[in-house]
Amino acid sequence: THKNIHILWFSLEMTGKFLRQRMMSEYLNRVHNLTYSFSDLQGFTDRRLTEEQIQYLYAEAEIEIGHLSNNFYIFEQAASKELVDYVVETYMLSIGKLVKGEDTEDHYKPNNPNDLVVVITDHTALLAKGKDENDEFHKIREFSKATASRRNKFGTCEIVVNQAGKQVANIANKPNDYHINRDH
Repeated sequence: THKNIHILWFSLEMTGKFLRQRMMSEYLNRVHNLTYSFSDLQGFTDRRLTEEQIQYLYAEAEIEIGHLSNNFYIFEQAASKELVDYVVETYMLSIGKLVKGEDTEDHYKPNNPNDLVVVITDHTALLAKGKDENDEFHKIREFSKATASRRNKFGTCEIVVNQAGKQVANIANKPNDYHINRDH
């Protein structure tokens, strides 16, 4: 069956305009084999589209990208786990409802059973720390728990981008509860 895809993109690293220009760049490359970076499209380089190309290709790409626009939301302000939870829950309840279970937990019922909500958080190191999160490790661990909770409660598809920079690199040095046996 055809899915009605909704995208909630928490773009903590780049603006919505910048993100759309990156999509435009990818579209031009994929469909027309034209390699223009988003810097080219912004006019920061000498490689520019001609006026004729702009009229034709942008109109075409806008139609393509416009198919996303009805259910494509970019949030570019600073966000915390609590704010992401609030926005996602508010959106989910605008396209469905929580149904009280008699002998079971409440469950989510979308108004349209073909709805699929994709939540993208790019990237976790830029999330604001919550009140009980004293370091990057705890912040990311709590955010991971929240993504699993949203998935279980609403059936969202959660995509989390993490760039393991200097502030997050020490997570790999934390002790863990598992051991991978490489002798087999």
